[in-house]
Amino acid sequence: MQQEVNKELQQRIIKEVPEKEVAFFNPCFLRPKKNSKELRKIMDCTVIDQQLQDISFKMEDLQTIKQLLQPGDYAVTIDIKSAYSHIHVDQDLSPYLSFSFNNRCYSYVAMPFGIKSAPRTFTKMLRPVIAHIRSQFNL
Repeated sequence: MQQEVNKELQQRIIKEVPEKEVAFFNPCFLRPKKNSKELRKIMDCTVIDQQLQDISFKMEDLQTIKQLLQPGDYAVTIDIKSAYSHIHVDQDLSPYLSFSFNNRCYSYVAMPFGIKSAPRTFTKMLRPVIAHIRSQFNL
């Protein structure tokens, strides 16, 4: 866990904060990434998630892509491995996206894995990029 915390500090995904700036501590744990031995730090935002409004959204999937492709088309893949870390959270929310490790307090300044609004936020931010790519290639 220390290695993941250090990495997130270095990448400015989290910041160390005094305890008085923390509104709520969320538990954190490590889980293996899909099809990998690498570990991902996940914050359990169950309590915070209960306070967030449920908003449904459409996430494009392989079926959508299959419908767009024509024989002879080229395709590319984009590695969005650290995509959430490029989405900054509102400064007012940071105290609620906090955790403690080794008697130190940390708050997320970027979107954490584990909060239920993350996939929708990411999809919403990526949609204009995908729309631009589609318009360039008439998809």
